[in-house]
Amino acid sequence: ERWIAIRQAQGFLKTRFQMANSDIGALNGLRSQGLMGSFRGNLLNLAHFVGVHYHALTFAKDSPAKYVAYATLFELALYPLDTLRTLRYADITGQFRNTYDCVTQVVAKNGLGHFYRGVDLKLAYNLFFGFNVWSYSTGSNLVYLSFPLWIASYGLLSLKTRVQIASSPLSYQSGQDSSTILNSIVKRESIRGLFRGVLPFIALNTAFAYCFPSLLSEEKKKAALRDIVASAPPTQERDYRFW
Repeated sequence: ERWIAIRQAQGFLKTRFQMANSDIGALNGLRSQGLMGSFRGNLLNLAHFVGVHYHALTFAKDSPAKYVAYATLFELALYPLDTLRTLRYADITGQFRNTYDCVTQVVAKNGLGHFYRGVDLKLAYNLFFGFNVWSYSTGSNLVYLSFPLWIASYGLLSLKTRVQIASSPLSYQSGQDSSTILNSIVKRESIRGLFRGVLPFIALNTAFAYCFPSLLSEEKKKAALRDIVASAPPTQERDYRFW
């Protein structure tokens, strides 16, 4: 996750010339932090993900409409954690001593409103992410539509990261609104600038998408139970009563 965030933010970082402009360059920037440094901001990531997507999928009970509604509600409440995580992830030189210092520096420069920058982009991304997770969790054939749409929505996630980084102590970019930052990216890097880091993103999240829904989806649980019963039918009278 941190590797992906560094790659997304790389074009706006003051430290961009300290690493090669590539996925490997971003990975080397991460490696320079050492083993423990590589996990900086991970608890923020965990808290945000569990608070938003885990609870949304639990409460939704296989309903995509409910998932979107719950995910939107929880995202609006917990989005500052997303911004904090992004700032901590993108800091490869130790600009922030800790999370409290990160909050202090950002608030002093931009105010508390900085922590909600890019929230509209994240809410839009969550629609595609939720559609894809729901497709996997229910075994729907719509996964053949949801998967490419989700990959295409990576551009929203990348732009969100740049908006969160802009005007912070980590960035040379002074623009604050999404349209200005988008124009800057397209002008300097072309549209491909929005898809930096997409390959590790696909690798991580595709593997994750197969596992996460199966933990919470009622449809997955019922299908697993049907397979168990079909492969090992009960042979004793007490087993029939149990089933």
